[in-house]
Amino acid sequence: MPYDAVLTEGKVHDAKEIQNLCQESGVIYVMDRGYVDYKSLHCIELQGSIFVTRLKDNTSYRKVKINNQTKGGPVISDVLIELTGTVTKNYYPERLRKIRYYDEKTKKTYEYLTNDLERDGLEIAAIYKERWDVELFFKWIKQNLKIKSFWGTSKNAVYSQIWVALILAILLWINKVLNGIKISLNKMLIMIKAASLNQNDLVGLCTNISSPKLKVKNLQPLLQGFKC
Repeated sequence: MPYDAVLTEGKVHDAKEIQNLCQESGVIYVMDRGYVDYKSLHCIELQGSIFVTRLKDNTSYRKVKINNQTKGGPVISDVLIELTGTVTKNYYPERLRKIRYYDEKTKKTYEYLTNDLERDGLEIAAIYKERWDVELFFKWIKQNLKIKSFWGTSKNAVYSQIWVALILAILLWINKVLNGIKISLNKMLIMIKAASLNQNDLVGLCTNISSPKLKVKNLQPLLQGFKC
């Protein structure tokens, strides 16, 4: 379930907001490598939480220890590393873990970076895959909610419209889970729009609903005199 969100202007890089979003201890944070900021990642380490992300291609490091892994499995390598960059090694002085993983489904090799030194490499890869749910969440919002164009142009108007879209998406998801609704969120949204003036709750709309039969009057008299 979405827990928190931070809205900024487009010129603010995503990585700058990690410290605002990642302030809990004892949790696992999963993020794309676009969010990799070693100073912020070290703050997650210090507060007793775990992070799983992707290794940037230009990261400088040295191998400290090679961990054992099953030969022929999807985990190609599992090593402990230390950052060697002039700046990065000061931002993150502790050891990190780099896992090289081959995904049979996508036929691609990924390199994961984590401060979790205990979990199995396969579990780390599975944790990162869960991040895709976040991508699907925002994809659904962009496709189904009023967020591509805005009714107002002021900062307050734009932010308000985005917050409303996020709140609506979360309320739909909560109702779907708690009430055991089987239909998709998209169909739920369509039903709400179509029945906004009906006196019915969401469960009633989404349970045992038959397609309404429209009464179509004879349009022939209205069409007389029109030519195609």
